[in-house]
Formats: sequence, structure tokens, C-alpha cells
Amino acid sequence: MAASLPTETMITILYWSIVVINKDLLMQPKKVMDPHNPGQVLREETVSVPFSIDASLHAFPGVFLLVDFFLFSRPLPKSIPIVAVAAAVTVSYA
Repeated sequence: MAASLPTETMITILYWSIVVINKDLLMQPKKVMDPHNPGQVLREETVSVPFSIDASLHAFPGVFLLVDFFLFSRPLPKSIPIVAVAAAVTVSYA
């Protein structure tokens, strides 16, 4: 839990902030080529991931881990420097 909670929280916050700002930053538009003129682009179509897949990959893990942490986890012993462990894991992931 000490490793997965900060990592998933960071992924959730970063991903959804990019989606709010500009979703095209995540996936480049698909180029539709002209079959009669090779190398010429007719149009660009936006590519989107269905919300159910998007949420199950980038929202639900972070939300469920936060709920689990705040509602069901017991306090850790004072001998474990949990802030240092969480910070180290988060920085090493980035």
C-alpha cells in the first residue's frame, strides 16, 4: 500500500489534468491518406478511448486505493517512516 497509493494517486492526478487541458496531447490524431495521391493527407480524425476503459485504467485504481486507505487501513507503526517510503517510491516512479 505504501508504494501503490502515491503512485496511483499521481497517475490519476496527472492523467486527468492533461485530459482537462487538452486531450489531443495524449493521442495524436489519425491521418487519413488519399489513396489516389500517395503521401497526401485527406483529413485528420481524432482518436478517443471509450470512457469506461479510460476510467478503469486511470481513475478507479486511484479512487479505490484512496477509499481503502482512508476507510479500511489500520494505522502504521511509528517506527516505519511512511512519508519517506512514499516519497521515495513516487520520485522513483517519475
